[in-house]
Amino acid sequence: MLKKSIFLLLLLGLQHLTYAQKTELVVQNGHSGGPNSIALSIDQQILCTSSGDGSVVFWEAKSGLQLNKHQLTNGQGATSVNFSKDGKYVVVTSEGFIALFNAKTTNLIKTIPVENFNSAAVFTPDSKYLISCGWSGKVTVWTTGDWKQVASFNPFEEVYKYNAYLSTLTISPDGKEFVVGSKSAGIASFTIPTIAENWTAILTTRKFKETLTSKLAYVKNGNYL
Repeated sequence: MLKKSIFLLLLLGLQHLTYAQKTELVVQNGHSGGPNSIALSIDQQILCTSSGDGSVVFWEAKSGLQLNKHQLTNGQGATSVNFSKDGKYVVVTSEGFIALFNAKTTNLIKTIPVENFNSAAVFTPDSKYLISCGWSGKVTVWTTGDWKQVASFNPFEEVYKYNAYLSTLTISPDGKEFVVGSKSAGIASFTIPTIAENWTAILTTRKFKETLTSKLAYVKNGNYL
């Protein structure tokens, strides 16, 4: 009788252990289309993804749980995603506008209209400016927080006399220059002004190379592009 009781207790213990070790499966809604871009917050707590279905989803990085979802468009994709270095903002590009989010609450702050499709939008390392480019051939700059436009220009206007489709944009790690690239026009780099008013003279700092490109990035130390 004692042996039988011990056996039953062991059996119940094994069943309890097996139940406790089961992994809970959580199904996330996520995107209905393929992802276009993914970015990790500065504190590495939140992931943000964009999709060709026009949605933006925020995830808890550690658990994978979905925190928030925004359907920005129906038909036009949401493309690039970037967090500001100060951890306050997230920018997502799309056709006809860029969307700005609070990086902590994951709520939408506002959308800013832009011409045509926007290929990329990046914050400067000091988080003072947001720079974007797109199919309109223009580079546009805003101050963060008040989102006031301080510059809008065509980087290849004096070279080709037309609005070249801009496919990519990147900023040097030291925040001293940014580079835009085009599949049809080349690469143009600019010195980032230390004073907001000097953005009006940005074209005077341009350096040009006839290297057609679809994607640009600096290496971590900033010595190479």
